[in-house]
Amino acid sequence: MRVRYKNQDSSATAFGPPPTLGMDIESVLKAHVLDMAAKGFPLSKASIQQIARDLASKRGVVGDVGGISWMQGFLGRHPELDVKRTEALEATRVFSTSREAVKRYFQIAGLALDGVLPENTHFVDETAVQLGSDNAVVSGTRWRDLSA
Repeated sequence: MRVRYKNQDSSATAFGPPPTLGMDIESVLKAHVLDMAAKGFPLSKASIQQIARDLASKRGVVGDVGGISWMQGFLGRHPELDVKRTEALEATRVFSTSREAVKRYFQIAGLALDGVLPENTHFVDETAVQLGSDNAVVSGTRWRDLSA
């Protein structure tokens, strides 16, 4: 460890054991997590762990893959990933909706969706696809202040 510190080795595996899956497979997994988050479908911890277990079984990797300690190591090796809680729908938005506004919305939506089959529609707002109003833990990128 002294040699690593002296050489200022800051690679992903500098101060810990090498990843069980290997850096090449972890890089693919990291790219998938970032891609899904960019598309508005962030993966939960459980989803990432399941994907890692599937990759390990397909590759014949022996070892503890997909557990809690593996997930902590994976996030430590890839600091650009972050896991955070989703924000539930704000109570003020829920309680400030009027019957007239909802009725008008559906009138306009009915005109816009005339002829579109119900199975070809999805609920989307200005931020992303809403898959529920729960407060789940999902993955994504670390927030960076872009104003600097």
